[in-house]
Amino acid sequence: MAFLERKQFARLWLPLLGLLTSLWMPGAAAQDAAAGRFERIEGTVLVLDVAGAKRPAVAGASVGVGERVETQSGATDHVTLADGGLLVVRPDSTVAVLQYRAQAKPDDGASLSLLRGALRLVTGWLGKAQPRSVLVSTSTATLGIRGTDFELIDNPQGSHVRVISGEVLMGSAGGDVAVQPGEMASLLRGGDRPRRLERGQGRVFEELQGAFSAVKGAGRLDELVAAHANGIEKHIEASLRERGLLRVNESVRDFVERRRADVDILHSRGELPSRDELLERMQNRRDAQTDDKPKLRPTDRPERPAPREKIERLRLKN
Repeated sequence: MAFLERKQFARLWLPLLGLLTSLWMPGAAAQDAAAGRFERIEGTVLVLDVAGAKRPAVAGASVGVGERVETQSGATDHVTLADGGLLVVRPDSTVAVLQYRAQAKPDDGASLSLLRGALRLVTGWLGKAQPRSVLVSTSTATLGIRGTDFELIDNPQGSHVRVISGEVLMGSAGGDVAVQPGEMASLLRGGDRPRRLERGQGRVFEELQGAFSAVKGAGRLDELVAAHANGIEKHIEASLRERGLLRVNESVRDFVERRRADVDILHSRGELPSRDELLERMQNRRDAQTDDKPKLRPTDRPERPAPREKIERLRLKN
């Protein structure tokens, strides 16, 4: 009888013990919190963690939610994101990862903040399946991303975006503009709303084109970025398969359509946050990144008095 009881105990509890062990493994927690991993590094790149400690970026190492990536002069890095996308941090730039969750669940979302310098972002399946939840902020603007490849600069003059494919909505308290492939837009400091620039608008357009070329540094890795963007379906499929999110015989397109339908249902039921709520959360996270004070949990942050009109009145269309 004792032998049978021991066998029964093992059959019932050892699998549970294995599950609990995996949950307590640091690697499991790190994987869940990882926004992506460094794929390529050129020059000196540092990571500032949530405790304020700095470490050198290493190819293959992860980038966690709440961390900052800082590039020195002449340096650049490529981060393969959790949804198959790609983040390129240009020289002399700092990017904060405010949120990155890609599990095909209602609380999925990505929020990045360009604190200084320039970046290029190729979005993965989050931008295709749940575009309302993908946001990028600068010191002057908020960008809504729709399955997109784009470049972004934040400099003393303001914020500037150039779209390579897809669409970006660049917004402020005064309004927003949709930026299509081949177009650029700027929101100057002190300006009330973004201004879209199209080819053929003369000197201003050409000067901004020159600014985007200048922030690339040596530009030796740009062909690899283009290859990632051109093969984005392959990277998206790898991400979905790694997470076990693709059903049998399901394609990436099938997954995106299924996920969009699920998201539409949740929105109709009011079970997903509104765009304003997402913007508010992103601003809270950005505040925590830029404040010198200890970071607060969202529930600890006091009621924000006006003026936060730039975020609270922003209406980025669906």
